[in-house]
Amino acid sequence: MAILDDLKSIAKTLREADKIPQYEQILDVREKMLEMQEENSNLKKENKKLKDNSQIENDLEIKNNCYYRKSNKLGPYCTCCWDDENKLLNLHKKSSGKIHCPKCKTVVEFGKTFTISNSTNRSIFNKGR
Repeated sequence: MAILDDLKSIAKTLREADKIPQYEQILDVREKMLEMQEENSNLKKENKKLKDNSQIENDLEIKNNCYYRKSNKLGPYCTCCWDDENKLLNLHKKSSGKIHCPKCKTVVEFGKTFTISNSTNRSIFNKGR
């Protein structure tokens, strides 16, 4: 960044001229600008992620208790993982014919969805999906 390079050059000149208080001020300003540059970069990344998630959200449709992409008909994806964490995870088919999420362990039978908790071995039915 040209401004940071200019500040570095000014700081060097002030140091050589033995203008220590001014030199330190320039270093402080330069440090604050670097922090602002990092924050700006982080905000741009966050903004891109939010826009990407919004585009995906608008492209999802629910069929048989799973998410599918409207644009390319890919799926099925786990509704729990997308709704909770904005992670679009493919569901895997079990030998029983049911499909499940490898991350959250949601098991989907067409017509009903339930999550099996490892700690209590309870089933939680979600009929709204």
